[in-house]
Amino acid sequence: SVIKTPYPKFDFKDTLKKEIDVLFLCSLNADEPIDLIVNICTKLRLKSIKAKITGDFKKLQNNYDPEFFFQPYLSYDEYINVLRKSKKAVSLTSRRKTLLFAPREAIALGLECYISDSEVNRNFYGEQAHYLNISEPIKILNSLT
Repeated sequence: SVIKTPYPKFDFKDTLKKEIDVLFLCSLNADEPIDLIVNICTKLRLKSIKAKITGDFKKLQNNYDPEFFFQPYLSYDEYINVLRKSKKAVSLTSRRKTLLFAPREAIALGLECYISDSEVNRNFYGEQAHYLNISEPIKILNSLT
């Protein structure tokens, strides 16, 4: 079941420079396709597109180079400011019946938002997001460039 909860409300008076082209909103848990995300970040870098990944890098530090990850772990206020400095936000999961929570702040801040395609996400986010299939990495990359 899905419990509808309100989007956060923000009222910033200042504007931050958009320094991040694509921000992957991650918890770095097992349901997220981290190999795919790092691969996409690498391909985006080759196109001079700056991509970053949120989440607690300590969970993965033995498996990945820290290049695309924020360190140390961002506080909520830092996370919101990173979102404000981003042009696009992406949230991906391998689970089919999980409502992604991360896109709420991104959508509330007016970012172009891309999320895993699933019935539950489509029912909640509707036309506020673009939908991606994690089994189609080329389409994901093309959507973000």
